[in-house]
Amino acid sequence: MKQDSNDRRLVFPGVELLQAFPVAMTLRQILFASLATTAFLLIGMFGSRSHISITINVDSNVTGSHERTFIMPQTFGEFKLSHTASIGGALTEAGLQPWYQVFAPLHELMRRERSWFDRGLLAIEFVLRLGISTLFGLAICRSAGFLFGREESVSFRHSSKFALGRWAQGIGSIALPIGGACLTGIGIGFACLPANLPWIGQVYLFVVSPVVFAMGLAMAGLLLAAFVCWPFMIAAIAVDDCDGFGGFSRSYSFWTGRFAYAGWLFLVACALALVVRWGVWELGWFAIRCSLRASRTLLGGAFDNSVLSSYQVSILKFVSAAVSFSYFWCSTTIIYLLLRKEVDRRPIDQIAMANEQLPPRDPLPVVGIPATDADKPSAG
Repeated sequence: MKQDSNDRRLVFPGVELLQAFPVAMTLRQILFASLATTAFLLIGMFGSRSHISITINVDSNVTGSHERTFIMPQTFGEFKLSHTASIGGALTEAGLQPWYQVFAPLHELMRRERSWFDRGLLAIEFVLRLGISTLFGLAICRSAGFLFGREESVSFRHSSKFALGRWAQGIGSIALPIGGACLTGIGIGFACLPANLPWIGQVYLFVVSPVVFAMGLAMAGLLLAAFVCWPFMIAAIAVDDCDGFGGFSRSYSFWTGRFAYAGWLFLVACALALVVRWGVWELGWFAIRCSLRASRTLLGGAFDNSVLSSYQVSILKFVSAAVSFSYFWCSTTIIYLLLRKEVDRRPIDQIAMANEQLPPRDPLPVVGIPATDADKPSAG
């Protein structure tokens, strides 16, 4: 990596995250992010939380109408096209939108009013979203690791092949803590079964409550580790070419080993994500206004361009979601490389090569067989 990275960090820790935007805006990253966003769009159309209405206030001199309401898939989230925005919650909303796209079905699944059929559909939706985000996240992280760490560009074929080959490891990395949490929850349920027994039920609960509380803490810790460390598990697999358990253990150790530094990098990444998203929306809104003014000027006041504006808003929302997805995984890769450098003292440019790209090496000598004369060091 660059020699002056330590000097820049002394000026502002996490300044390396500024490179996430140019890395995320490369054609290869945007293509991966667009494919993922298209898949999320298709799932959102048939999911249980299919659509939301979005009201957009536009200039009556441009569109001929003061207020229009459009129906968009909830996959893209809500964002008001205005020149004034509320800052409350904007940092996490902008930085964690791709994360929320994956775990939102789990939040809906936990609601009591949901039927078991709806919960089954939400579980299927979660698995589909997790698989899509893991696949394209691996591809983006792989390409971002080479661009940021080694300033090298890998081909679209290499990133796609790597993501397909490591897709099972990516799913397995988060399946480990979630599976452990589910088994712990089942254990809590079985531990509480004797509470329904007459006479001794209440006494049994009093005795077993500390154990149940400890199991609940373990379950909460596993779920929290899965939710927080999941993006870094994908980055670990993409950068270090490890298995699912290695991705989970490395991401967890890096977060716990440098928690303050990791939290600071997270805040910087969310702040930059807010700037990126605001810039994309402002630029897109300016383009929409220019096109609507041009069409109304050339075609006259009889032309109703509300349909044209709705199509352009749909395109803008798609582009914004794709850029957010690409930036999310690129910034995650950079944060993982910075944390790895702090904890393991490994250089940022150390990226594991794929198995098919490893250079051939001489076979290791068999244990117990002395070296030949050719292998012995020369005397003197």
